[in-house]
Amino acid sequence: MSASWTPGPLNRAHLLAGQDWADGVGTDFWLFTGDGEQLTSGAGDLLESHGWTTTNLAVAVPTGADFLAVAGIGTPNAFVFGDDTDLLQSPEVFGDYIHGVMSQAFLGRMPTKMVMETFAAFTANAADEDRTGFGLVEAGGAAGVAADHMAWIYTDNTNFILLSGADSDAGAAVDAAYHLFRIEITLGTVDKVEWFIDGVSQGTMDLQENLWPCSSERTPTPLTDWRSAGRTSGTSRAAVVAIVHIDSVSSETNAVKSFDVTVPAHAEGDLLIACITLFGASAYNVAEDEPGWTLIGRSDNDAELCVQKIVYRYASDSEPADYGFTSQWSQKHVGGMSAYRDTVGEAPIDVSAIVNDAIHPSVLATVAGVLCTFATVRSNSSASILPVADGAMNERYSNQKTGANGIRSVYADEQLGGAGATGTRTSLWNSLPAEWISSAFVLTPSGGGGSGSGVRNGHGRRRCVI
Repeated sequence: MSASWTPGPLNRAHLLAGQDWADGVGTDFWLFTGDGEQLTSGAGDLLESHGWTTTNLAVAVPTGADFLAVAGIGTPNAFVFGDDTDLLQSPEVFGDYIHGVMSQAFLGRMPTKMVMETFAAFTANAADEDRTGFGLVEAGGAAGVAADHMAWIYTDNTNFILLSGADSDAGAAVDAAYHLFRIEITLGTVDKVEWFIDGVSQGTMDLQENLWPCSSERTPTPLTDWRSAGRTSGTSRAAVVAIVHIDSVSSETNAVKSFDVTVPAHAEGDLLIACITLFGASAYNVAEDEPGWTLIGRSDNDAELCVQKIVYRYASDSEPADYGFTSQWSQKHVGGMSAYRDTVGEAPIDVSAIVNDAIHPSVLATVAGVLCTFATVRSNSSASILPVADGAMNERYSNQKTGANGIRSVYADEQLGGAGATGTRTSLWNSLPAEWISSAFVLTPSGGGGSGSGVRNGHGRRRCVI
């Protein structure tokens, strides 16, 4: 069979037959289990002729289902596993860097997650058998060897279990019904394997390293009607991709009304984030925004005489060398601008907060996006001491204007491992928490939420009033 693929949404390519897994390139890999001729010698285009191992398998007779009803699944098209020698093992094609690069050619960006889904039933589950199950097996490994399991679902007579050669996690109580089992693997090691039964998370375990690419495998006794996808998807099936930091440039000026912030290296459609902070109280500055920029957050700390403002826009095909941000009075300004690629379209900010405090607040992220922080330091010190970002983060720029009415800033970002509370971060100045305005916001990756494409607007040099 020649490799064939069908274009899907969000630049995904679907390989629709198991015979194509080792011969074709795509993002989603499918196997339909209704055709016994792919198993029987001399009867058709065999899976084993395309890198699969298929030992002593049979095909179930589908019957007894209600129309599109989860409560009446009956017996679906399925491969039947019975004896200890029954085995189904795919080619080893999933999860290494080469697989990611091939997927990138379709997606337009490097994937950050791999998902396997299997619709299966443990019709015989009275024993504790880690050989009997399905999942992902390390390169060169065998399904029947527990130490070779990368992410393997089986039963111990009491619960469904997720198992690897180094970790495990217990899930729901075992039964003989059909369920949709899902394994999600994301970048990193600690708690980077999460599994689901019928859409409900069962927990996590650690991911092993240096054992890719993996294969997808089954051993007895489950009946399995399954699809296995090396795909970059979340529960919404939208492709979630890694946000890429392209460039950051800092800018600073002495007592002027117009603060020119340099535009960093970028491409059309990249997200530009401008962070501005200055000496002064709210009475010194007007609050209107220039069209073309969208406010992320602003805080006026009148007690400490400093202002912080963060805005974003999408880069057009003709950006100026810098943008001018104008205040009502001549003051010292510092800050900068950063460019990011592969953020979601019209609403790239998942969540944000800004406080008149020395600690960046924890925010509740709904996606595994990029956490960004910006800190304002107010001090009249003439010492050249730059603020420093939280040690867990990537510092992108730090700058200062010292002496009377002095102002300093530091900007950083960090790839989040998942959704949830980000926890606080602490920028430092002179070895102490950086005072007096701290912000935190999360960028949403493409496919992680929002809609639409980057807004391209504006040409030439623009003036922005803060």
